[in-house]
Amino acid sequence: MKDTLAYPVYIQECEGCYCVSIPDLEQYTEGHTLNEAMMMAKDCISSLVIYYEDEGKEIPAPFSVDSSPEGNEKLYMIDADFRLKKMKP
Repeated sequence: MKDTLAYPVYIQECEGCYCVSIPDLEQYTEGHTLNEAMMMAKDCISSLVIYYEDEGKEIPAPFSVDSSPEGNEKLYMIDADFRLKKMKP
């Protein structure tokens, strides 16, 4: 696996927060601010990809799901670095 991957995520402002959809990984998260939402997406992607790798599961490729923004969603590319997450204490 590469040390970094960038996945498309869709972020929209919801009631009092920013909602995040990560279609390729079938995940959702949120943050109180746009920056926090992006950081939550990065952590979600990193954690899930590491989990897939540890379990021997196939890691979905970025853009493996055909999707497009809906409503007021905006597309962002979120890169995740797996080098630090792989280190064990």
